[in-house]
Amino acid sequence: MPVEILKQGTDNWAHILYKKNGAALAIDPLDESVYLKFLEEKNLRLAGILCTHYHPDHIEGVEGILKKYSVPVIGPNTFEAPSFVTQKVLDGPVTIDEFQIESFFLPGHSKSHCLYQEKTKNLLFVGDILFHLGCGRVFDCTPDILFESLQELKEFPISSEIFVGHDYRQANLRFCNEIKPKFYASLNLGDLDKSTSLEMELWWNPFLKTNSFDEWWELRQKRNTFK
Repeated sequence: MPVEILKQGTDNWAHILYKKNGAALAIDPLDESVYLKFLEEKNLRLAGILCTHYHPDHIEGVEGILKKYSVPVIGPNTFEAPSFVTQKVLDGPVTIDEFQIESFFLPGHSKSHCLYQEKTKNLLFVGDILFHLGCGRVFDCTPDILFESLQELKEFPISSEIFVGHDYRQANLRFCNEIKPKFYASLNLGDLDKSTSLEMELWWNPFLKTNSFDEWWELRQKRNTFK
């Protein structure tokens, strides 16, 4: 089951999950033109839209897509959900066409943030919870909640393929080399594909290697001011 990863905006990634029968899901659309162009080029039929959270750079393209496709829009269950969301979810199965999707409510980056798992292939669409060698900032939530969500994320199958919302590979690798140069000396930018894996992140990601909230929060604050 292919996942197309396309650039949208400055550093956002567009994810389109699709099947051989032509059914497709759009995840976190910022720029509708990116999605519409790919769907047309591949002759795909859009079955639905998944929103991991409601920050503008993850939903601004939804209404543009809905002008062409009348499809369900799934997003976290909160009173702040935009009016175009047709199904609000927390933890549990999400039925869209023939896709087997499971939603997990993992707040912290935002107080209403979901992770979506495609169960047959163990694909995780994590939005802004986790990045290559990094994790999300805390915006409208509290640090302890994001820390707990990351602990839950660590419990997914180690073979899970992870699709993140932003391309921060270069900056995060520079940060890692600053905090622990000897450990990260053998890791190069070319080793970091557009998608990552839980196995890769458990080994390399400093935010998943911390042993306590205090250690994690100290690291997160260092990353907040890193240039």
